[in-house]
Amino acid sequence: MVGFRADGELGHWMSGRAGNGGMEGCGAFPGLLRGSPVALALVLGLASVVGLLLRLALDLDGALDVDTVAFGLSAWSFDPVHHQPQPPGYPGYVVLLKMIRAVASGLDPLEVAKWGSRLCGAATVPAAWWACREALRASATPRPGEASRAEETPVVRPLLAAGLAAVHPLLWYYGADGQVHAAEGLVTTVLFGASVKAKRRPGPASVAALAAAFGLAGSVRLTLPLLAGPFLLWVLWGRPTREWATAGIVGLVGVAAWWGPTVALSGGWDLYSRAGRALLVEHIFRHHSPLGAGLTDLTRLNLLRAAWGMALACLPLVALARGRGAWRRPWALALVASAVFYALGFVSEPGYFTGVAALACLVPALWPRSPRPGIAVRAGVSLVAGPLIVLLGPATVRLSDSGTEVLVPSLAHVVEVERLLAFYRDRACGAAGGRPALVVSDHPNPLLMRLLPLQCPGVLAASVHLGGSVDPTLDDLHVFSRDGVRTLPTDVPLEHGPPGALTLPAPVERVVIAPFASPGLRALVASQATCPPLSVPGAFDEPAAVATAVPSTCLPSLRLGGNTVVLQGP
Repeated sequence: MVGFRADGELGHWMSGRAGNGGMEGCGAFPGLLRGSPVALALVLGLASVVGLLLRLALDLDGALDVDTVAFGLSAWSFDPVHHQPQPPGYPGYVVLLKMIRAVASGLDPLEVAKWGSRLCGAATVPAAWWACREALRASATPRPGEASRAEETPVVRPLLAAGLAAVHPLLWYYGADGQVHAAEGLVTTVLFGASVKAKRRPGPASVAALAAAFGLAGSVRLTLPLLAGPFLLWVLWGRPTREWATAGIVGLVGVAAWWGPTVALSGGWDLYSRAGRALLVEHIFRHHSPLGAGLTDLTRLNLLRAAWGMALACLPLVALARGRGAWRRPWALALVASAVFYALGFVSEPGYFTGVAALACLVPALWPRSPRPGIAVRAGVSLVAGPLIVLLGPATVRLSDSGTEVLVPSLAHVVEVERLLAFYRDRACGAAGGRPALVVSDHPNPLLMRLLPLQCPGVLAASVHLGGSVDPTLDDLHVFSRDGVRTLPTDVPLEHGPPGALTLPAPVERVVIAPFASPGLRALVASQATCPPLSVPGAFDEPAAVATAVPSTCLPSLRLGGNTVVLQGP
């Protein structure tokens, strides 16, 4: 009967004292896992369950980001033009959300979106084990002219990679928030592992399969094949021209398989391209990217957020070792590519770097079989850093003298957001008084208004100058309902155009000015009302936190900026 030593095998592996076998030695636990696929499957299953429970621990009443609402609603109505989800559409990920909705029909949109993240986050744990094992197998392949080296199947180092994926602060936090970032980490891990495997298999079949995977990966996020491109180029390098041609054709077919239906479901190319241009070019590139706007306050903020996200993502690299394996160069190049792309593009939060985080968790593939004590210590630091940041970290940190704060993927941030949403909901919905109402605000945080129709029956929410907070030349209006959004001055969000008018989709009895609305908006609505405001809960709060209500009969129409909202009376 196999037993465990009293002093613990793991301590020997981590200290490099596991005898001649080192970290992957013939100790009881590695030997058991290596000799029993069932035992290995149970360990990986347990690790995945632990990863899922960790992500469930960050649940909140509401959502952490406005995209959570968009992804959740896309499981009912896929509409990239109206940002359900935003262009280019993420159809592959939406298919997963629709499957979740079909299996668990009782879930609401927010829970569907969150379960998408949770499942992808939990699946990243065994994916990291597999990708690390493939990298280690590739590293053991002898170089030309080198004698063959017989090594046992690696077990411990892949398990440590899985452990890093379970507790990495970005993979943990964004495996709970309901956006697509958890899926980005999972797909990036799979593309890396598949590339390493394909490199060891000559012939067009492996290249075709890999190219198909890259093409389809764009349906999860369009940038994924681009940022993981170094892996595909590495696999193709030195192969015959016909295999390059095969990869190109199959990859394009993979892209067409999801892009064509996405354009069709969006109402055709004209509408789809207008939506993409308004968001990606006019709004993001021309105001957030240093390439489009030069050095401005917004682009400096983007660079700061990119540096912060990259630093968090690369935490496991404190245990970086020189290692071996031809995959190291494309792996490092993929990390650099993400850093450059997002610094010169757009970053709103650290979640954009979950792909980097997933790749960083594979650092055990660079550790030798018998690690030096320094690597063992740094490996311990990288494992402990994630829980410390998530469980004990602040909600935000200030990284510059300008007072700019950036998000910390932490429990404190979840609590802070939940408190803010609860206060906003209680004040805005309380002012509606349980009646159908239009809530109006010009606060730049879209999450506050986007959630209200889902949380307060009969409430519509109008955000004034939501895009105009970034682009002063844009006089826009978004009216959110339970099932979607209507916009002005055109039917494409964030698109420039002449002032327009919009009739509400349902009658309302009250118009509510939300908490944190500007004094200018409050004065604008008051100047158009023909009767005084109603008494509402919280009227004695600080002025900025007060929600004000006016009967809709006093406002048959409401001018907000250059646009007009026509109210349907009770």
